[in-house]
Amino acid sequence: MIGTKLFENPKIEDNRLFINCVVGNHSYRALVDSGAEICIIGLNSVKKFHNVNNIVGNKLEIKGISGNVQVLGEIPLNIEIAENIVIKQMFIVVEFLSSELLLGADFLKNNKIVLDLANKKLLQENINIAPKVNPTYNEIKLIKTVNLKPQSTAVAEFDLCDSFKNNKEIFSIGIFPDKVKLQDNVMIASFVINSDSEKILVSIVNCSNDMIQLKEGTVVGLAQKLRLSKEGMLCEIGEEWIPKENE
Repeated sequence: MIGTKLFENPKIEDNRLFINCVVGNHSYRALVDSGAEICIIGLNSVKKFHNVNNIVGNKLEIKGISGNVQVLGEIPLNIEIAENIVIKQMFIVVEFLSSELLLGADFLKNNKIVLDLANKKLLQENINIAPKVNPTYNEIKLIKTVNLKPQSTAVAEFDLCDSFKNNKEIFSIGIFPDKVKLQDNVMIASFVINSDSEKILVSIVNCSNDMIQLKEGTVVGLAQKLRLSKEGMLCEIGEEWIPKENE
């Protein structure tokens, strides 16, 4: 049988630069666009992961490809683009944004950051500040928004990535809240769970005299599959795991 080879449409490659960053307690895949003069965040992201009460008025007019974009205000946020590199940045809040987050020219200029599009990374004074990703850890996030009353403890449910859910070959998973930045006066103890756990709960303590809200999707810790040491102790990769309450 003789067939006819059909021509296929060429694949469109996305050569834009995206970086992983943390804003507040939420991880974003941010688009870096030197052609945009400002940093932008969508209203839905602010509602889900940040405090809408921090939005202040802004009369800026933005024009997009399809016309004017509705500006709802601006909000100051702390953005962590690499370990120990946290930048305070003002974001314009718009009703809709196609990407998770947009970092514009003001972010690049104010922080003396250069785009290296060939290697898809950022440079600051010739130092690579692309975020380091540890593949052995996975983020754990709150499933629902939690309101913590002053000087109290609340129990909240969180979720693990699918690769950590295993009912056949059961293994131990260490949960490490100390590896992420939570709000001040919020405490979560390190603990161990099994990979076949159906419902995963965590106790969160508010040590302050104020109400604290942790939004849905807030990263409350990092999870890692644990191994057994020669002494039969549960260990992280490279170090022994010791529950915080026993240190």
